[in-house]
Amino acid sequence: MQIRLPLSILTATLLLSALAVAPLSAAQAPAELVGKLAEATAEKYPDANSVVIEANRDIRYNDDGTYLHREQALIKVLTETGKKSWGEQGHDYSRKYNTLRIETARVIKSDGRVVDVPQEMIKDITHPALAQMNIFDSEVRVQMVTFPSLEVGDAIEYEVVDSCFNAPMAGQFDWMDLFQISNPIVSKRVTITGPVSSPLQHMVKDGETEFSLTTENGLNTYSWEVRDVPRIVAEPAMPSYTSFAPRLIASTIDNWEQVSRWWYEMTQNFRIADDSLLAVAN
Repeated sequence: MQIRLPLSILTATLLLSALAVAPLSAAQAPAELVGKLAEATAEKYPDANSVVIEANRDIRYNDDGTYLHREQALIKVLTETGKKSWGEQGHDYSRKYNTLRIETARVIKSDGRVVDVPQEMIKDITHPALAQMNIFDSEVRVQMVTFPSLEVGDAIEYEVVDSCFNAPMAGQFDWMDLFQISNPIVSKRVTITGPVSSPLQHMVKDGETEFSLTTENGLNTYSWEVRDVPRIVAEPAMPSYTSFAPRLIASTIDNWEQVSRWWYEMTQNFRIADDSLLAVAN
């Protein structure tokens, strides 16, 4: 026997079936952001695999050396090599000193559609570099973000919040940041805010930035910014970027003697030769 459904029920049934198989439409990125991405073309950067459109850090430290660090970045992929490089992005931390939270992680397609990274594609894992060296430290971790459906011409955007609750050197804050890397940088800004009672000693080595310092409500705000920075071209046996690239070095520490004394006191117990060690040595 054939059962005929009323037209309204049949229409609703077909609609629900279509919704069950059709993907939900993705959100659309703001027009201004899409415009920024459209300007970064492979023709404009012919030797680059990707380009950093924006990279911003905002760090707020306290008298005891603890801090809150918010990092935001927008990177466009120009080649298959760039896609492979940015398909996964790791953010490392130590559970002994800080916590890490991925606030935003998404792919912005070339047509402006936004694809958010699902929670199951953010993994908290043992640091791969330590595993390769056969070193086990359960406190050193990486939050690994896998960006789905990333293709050449797309961009990734992420925002990460790093909260340091236990300063490695009690009562002191320090920071280092690079202003040139292997990808061209359209814009990068680093802002550090801290109490007037703990001023920063700071310098930019091997380069120049736009710098400003303002003081308000008992806080100093230091800001460094660069624009349109060309990429570093890799060479065989090249040293670490931290030894030659334009870089910010900042600290509340007054002198190296203070660091030496802190390190000596921290490692003193590990330099005592007990009976078991003497037996092996002899």
